[in-house]
Amino acid sequence: MKHFVFQLTIILSLLGLFSINGLSQTTVVLEAEKDNSIYSENDNSNGSGISLFAGRTNSAALRRALVKFDITSIPANATITEARLSITGSRQSSNSISAHRLNGDWGESTSNASGQEGQGASPAADDATWNFQFFSTNA
Repeated sequence: MKHFVFQLTIILSLLGLFSINGLSQTTVVLEAEKDNSIYSENDNSNGSGISLFAGRTNSAALRRALVKFDITSIPANATITEARLSITGSRQSSNSISAHRLNGDWGESTSNASGQEGQGASPAADDATWNFQFFSTNA
């Protein structure tokens, strides 16, 4: 379990048989399917550790938390009318986190940083790192 809890809440309008105006509304809450931290200065990873890191360290090194949601459970006839990303964190020094879409897949493998996990660990095969989507095979 990571220190951050990521949930994606999606409000959907669905074509319904017995609802008013033929539309019903439902809420889907999705937990993160996979997550990983990547580290700018050492190309380390933290695929199976308990913490995620995002932001800038005191020494100006960058951290990115990668989080993926599986949205295949959303019906094809659904219209998404609202989406909210909720992030609960600990040990943060700032209240500001930006979310950005990744256009490619990335790995979450068995790297597991020790101690406070702030420096990451040597990447395992198929871990995401600063320079690899899947370590050592897909730069």
